Amino acid sequence: MFFHRITLFILCLLIGGEIAMAQDTTKQPKTLGLCLSGGGALGYAHIGALQALEEAGIKPTHISANSMGSIVGVLYASGLTPKQMLEMIENEKGYRVHSLIDINLRNFNGFMKHDKLRKVLDKYISYNHFDSLKIKFYVCCVDIRKAEVKIVGQGNYLKDYVIASSSIPLLYDYCVIEGVEYVDGGVKNNFPVEPLIEEKCDKIIGINVINFTPADTTIKPEDLLSNLYAVVDETINEDRYKQCDFYVPIKGLNSYKYSTISYKRYKEIYQIGYENMKTYIQQHPEMLE
Repeated sequence: MFFHRITLFILCLLIGGEIAMAQDTTKQPKTLGLCLSGGGALGYAHIGALQALEEAGIKPTHISANSMGSIVGVLYASGLTPKQMLEMIENEKGYRVHSLIDINLRNFNGFMKHDKLRKVLDKYISYNHFDSLKIKFYVCCVDIRKAEVKIVGQGNYLKDYVIASSSIPLLYDYCVIEGVEYVDGGVKNNFPVEPLIEEKCDKIIGINVINFTPADTTIKPEDLLSNLYAVVDETINEDRYKQCDFYVPIKGLNSYKYSTISYKRYKEIYQIGYENMKTYIQQHPEMLE
């Protein structure tokens, strides 16, 4: 009888140990954060980069974005594929500036309104709540009265915050949400990686479409604004880039060839983003682990 009890005790220990080992070796699903910078028309490169990530089997569980990056990000988080986004640009005439904006002559808050952008978002995203998205999504904007960054990832007013994130001060009318006036997050943070760090994502990929390129010749007046924007952006966000496990600055978007208003060249910009990310993945196979 004694030996039976000893045998039973040993069996219990072995079974318990196997269960514990099984629990230890069962890994929780890895989380992957994706940070998308703002950049106007240059943000179309994000779509190409997403296509390359999909082809490599890399799918983000969290997205944090600003301005044009937030538009691409929210569409992707809602379920649209990169190829569907390209079709959307074609169908909605997203390569024409006047198809995206409305001239604002009623007040002096900005020269342009976002009514047309709102219509596009309403057409492709039927809800207005963050929790309805298929991928956890954060958007960055700035409370213009307090000069404070606001990063939102839950609650209502999903599309309103995306529009606010895309409202460049003076150029676009600010966006009022629950009595608070918001503008483009790029004023203080064009690369909102913070929520991905707070979420403790296992890996973070950051894609930046605003990169300063030294000029070989005299800067043309029409290129001056884009170049200054790139310099300021790099100065403000340099430390944020370092927070990424994989930081992908999209090369080839030379400010003297493409600019933040080069909407007509969306196919070229898309392709540049695609090729950059594809090359980066090949050079960093650890992304696939």
